[in-house]
Amino acid sequence: MKRKSQGDAYVISNDKKFEVDSIYKFNRNRTGIYNKEDSKFIEKYKIENIIKILKNNNIEYEFDSMVNSNDFRLSFTGCNYGVLLFFANPYFDVFLYSNNIENRKKLPKNFDIDLNVNDKINKYYNIEDKFFKKIETLIVLSSVAKHSILNWKLINELMYQEHSYLKFHPILDFETKQHFADKYGISKLISSYYILDELISKSKNIALSGCTESIITSALLNKNIIFLNKPHLRINKVFLSYYVLYKSIYNGYNINDVVNTGCSNLIPWKYINDETFINEYLKFLKKNYNDWQHSIHNNTYQK
Repeated sequence: MKRKSQGDAYVISNDKKFEVDSIYKFNRNRTGIYNKEDSKFIEKYKIENIIKILKNNNIEYEFDSMVNSNDFRLSFTGCNYGVLLFFANPYFDVFLYSNNIENRKKLPKNFDIDLNVNDKINKYYNIEDKFFKKIETLIVLSSVAKHSILNWKLINELMYQEHSYLKFHPILDFETKQHFADKYGISKLISSYYILDELISKSKNIALSGCTESIITSALLNKNIIFLNKPHLRINKVFLSYYVLYKSIYNGYNINDVVNTGCSNLIPWKYINDETFINEYLKFLKKNYNDWQHSIHNNTYQK
């Protein structure tokens, strides 16, 4: 792969179509088109354990994919902080937020989780770990950077400020990368080969969209978060993964308080082999799902 460099940032300089590396079982590195998932992450991410527990609970599941269904059907994928669950019907996440979090002065504590930035495992293998330029504002876009939900006027305003940079997502397509290079200049772009959490740590402001796990690190490090989907986060399957966290943090709730409600859909690494915890977590989600189905049946909750 050829790279065109300028300072510490670069973009892909040719339009070669790269093949997806699928050497892992379950295609677990689907998100590693441009760089593989890190070996430490793969070692920790024991998919077989999750599948066993889901089967024992008679729960239909998918791996790292989205399906449409009104049944209690889960998909799961790995992130820096653990295993992330998301649901076949997007409106259930809306119910989780509205039924357990929205407009509450104090959130219910259904679990006893201490989510810590030091407990993360970087998902991707990165060949660069130090970005030496000063970062005032870091813009973090999801892999669907061209999505119309994003506030592009705000992004443009931020990008033309001094010491602001845009960080590429590992699976961002070449055409979009080249578009950003043409629009902002390659000196304003940071390759996906850099570790995101290291960049967040040295940045003052983090501008992010609704489907990036960078919101977890940004919140845990008490960074000033600029929300690129405000004022409204429309219901869209692409943005499901972090909907509750995004919506909660946008409305001023503490991230650990949200995680302990059980509504963040996150199983932290420290519980990845704890069948008792996972079973209780699934029990909580099932109860909420049944409540949601009942509310729809009685027309008390409108989609």
